[in-house]
Amino acid sequence: MSLLNSLYFFLTQNNTFGIFLAFGIIVGLFVMWYEGRKDGFEEDKLLDILLFSLFVAFVTAKIVEFSINPVKLKTFGSALNYFLSTSLNIYSFILVLIYFIYLLSKKVKLSFYRLVDIFALGTSFIGALSSLGYVASTKDFTYVFVFPVLILFYSVFSTLRNRVVKSGFTFCIFFTLVAVMLYVLFGITHLPFYILLITIALVVGYIRIKDNMSNLTPDFIEKARKKLLHKDKELEKEQNALLKEDPYTSDTEREDDNADVIDDTAEDIGHENIQLRVGIIKNIRRQVRKALNRISQGKYGLSEISGKPIPQERLEVYPQATTLVDEKTPENI
Repeated sequence: MSLLNSLYFFLTQNNTFGIFLAFGIIVGLFVMWYEGRKDGFEEDKLLDILLFSLFVAFVTAKIVEFSINPVKLKTFGSALNYFLSTSLNIYSFILVLIYFIYLLSKKVKLSFYRLVDIFALGTSFIGALSSLGYVASTKDFTYVFVFPVLILFYSVFSTLRNRVVKSGFTFCIFFTLVAVMLYVLFGITHLPFYILLITIALVVGYIRIKDNMSNLTPDFIEKARKKLLHKDKELEKEQNALLKEDPYTSDTEREDDNADVIDDTAEDIGHENIQLRVGIIKNIRRQVRKALNRISQGKYGLSEISGKPIPQERLEVYPQATTLVDEKTPENI
């Protein structure tokens, strides 16, 4: 009995496994939402990317499986039953899933590496709880080690990622770990699948190393992110305080008809002065948010114009820098 057939059997015939799997999926999605929130992603956008990628991968894998091993579907019920079963091409499922996460991350300008890290952390809970359900259903304690291993994986890498472990490598380690655990459980029976997982991990890891030109440590980037968030809050407070002082928007009643010309002139000058200062603050906040977006995209420390590394000394003094000193952004040219 294959891995997928075993899953289908226990999902349909054994309520215990089904309950554990369903609970694992719920917890896994929550973990993805929680980890995405920690990274500053928009929760809805994050889940949309992951769920849509999973759906496309599932449908594609079903079509590929049906093309390779056609089945006679005489009624709508049999077609629906086939679609909902776990009979799918696991190779195309994995490849299409990774490809669509990459495609959508580029479209919405989010870091592909952070997204797959978050996916790996959430999936670790699905696997951990499913293994418990399998043990509870079959009394086969061979699988019991999967739970502590995956929970330990989450505990370690949810803390270390983006601090010590650079984005993308949590995903690579997870795929490698899954391949090793499957080998321990099933031997060389599914060797091509293990090779696929490790190959994907190596390719993503290699591209990540090649893309990482900034040489900034995850800890430095995390500190910069906190500095930028603090700076944005302080600037927002300063901006609101200035707006309250603006004679045009203050609560003080202005009697235009009876106001002296001198008073009107003073108010005009005061208003223009404050608007000028508010404009400067807005420009700084715009730059701060741009730098925060670069962190979310995994491009912090690289010039938005040339792609060259920004010196760490410049970022320590001016964390919102997105260009080299001698470069000009398009709006300043």
